[in-house]
Amino acid sequence: MAMDLIEQIRGLKGRGQRKRAARGRGSPSSGTPAPDPGELVRRLDGAEILSLPGGHLIVRRVEHPLPDSPEAISALLRSALGVRVEPREIIALDTETTGLAGGTGTVAFMVGMARFEGDGLVIEQALMPDYPDEPALLHWLGERLESCGALISFNGKTFDLPLLRTRRRLQGEGEDWTLPHLDMLHVARRLFAHRLSGCGLAHIEQHILNTSRVGDLPGRLAPKAYFRYLEGHEIDLMAEVFRHNERDLVSTATLLARVAAFHAQPERMIFGDPGDWQGLGEWVEQMHDLERAREIFSLALGALRDTPLRTKLELRLADLSVHTGREEEALDLWRSVAERDPLSGWPAVREIARWNERRERWRAAFAVLDAAWARFEQVKGLRAHGGRSRLPRAWRQWMNECEKMRKDLRQAAGEEQLTLF
Repeated sequence: MAMDLIEQIRGLKGRGQRKRAARGRGSPSSGTPAPDPGELVRRLDGAEILSLPGGHLIVRRVEHPLPDSPEAISALLRSALGVRVEPREIIALDTETTGLAGGTGTVAFMVGMARFEGDGLVIEQALMPDYPDEPALLHWLGERLESCGALISFNGKTFDLPLLRTRRRLQGEGEDWTLPHLDMLHVARRLFAHRLSGCGLAHIEQHILNTSRVGDLPGRLAPKAYFRYLEGHEIDLMAEVFRHNERDLVSTATLLARVAAFHAQPERMIFGDPGDWQGLGEWVEQMHDLERAREIFSLALGALRDTPLRTKLELRLADLSVHTGREEEALDLWRSVAERDPLSGWPAVREIARWNERRERWRAAFAVLDAAWARFEQVKGLRAHGGRSRLPRAWRQWMNECEKMRKDLRQAAGEEQLTLF
């Protein structure tokens, strides 16, 4: 059923394109001829008209310096994606589309990609001068992805790649392009969301890369610029879409190189905020590099010891210490939390009790639980006196867990030990 529907859509699309070809290339609604592609080529550096199977394209190739060395990128992608690639095999991808909502009615009218070459970037962009040229655009993209070892994008996992795959299926080319893919929007959220009001590319450029755009065409206006171009207007505005796409690619590649350097040498604190170590540590832990994650969390704790993050960092570091065979180090961290913050630090109290229970140190285990229980009861009474009868939900859950652990501990200790408690 699904394949029949796709075939029907292809048939309708083909008939529509043949009708438009009969009345002339241009706006699908008005029939106005599109401007001569040569006009746009003359207004862009590094641009030319390229004939391919399925149509014509306006392609542009420019070189751009990269402010950061890409030498650490391979190591980052090996850890994050599990692939061994050289920087020259990586493609940063960005599209400009006829709409920002996606869906089968949305078309990518421009595809831009950047490759690392030496210490710089080579940027290639392709524009379809009219809708019937879409097969040529997809063919051009497919040829370049054949030599690609990994993709980089900014929101490409959610938007660009799904859209391009949909367009490829509708053109009857099948679905592939299942390349290893690192979406830098996801990376930015993990590393910087704790200090930014948003993680869009503009925020990242301003607050993380310390750059700003002057006179840039907002991305939301790119669809309108393309429609006006198809109607024979705003050739200069279409040239600005090329430059906007170029800036997106440069920023994405720069962010990748800088994050890779931060991953390689976290002690340098490249982005200037020690809070970023927490996000980096969590990301590296997700990569299953527990030793390295422990080192990064140690850096974070050293810098943030006098902040509200201390308890969270100590608990995370203790967990990593256990998993890397440093149980005594974990015990010291748990004790630090339990002595300073016995309520919010209940997870540390629980682990200390379990540590003593495994060694049949019943009295020590019970003393820890009793102290926590007494503190819970004290706070509960103070809140009731102040007119707030209920503890926070998490604390109520911890009280229940504490009570159960005390009961289980009595059973584990055995009858001969009950007189101790």
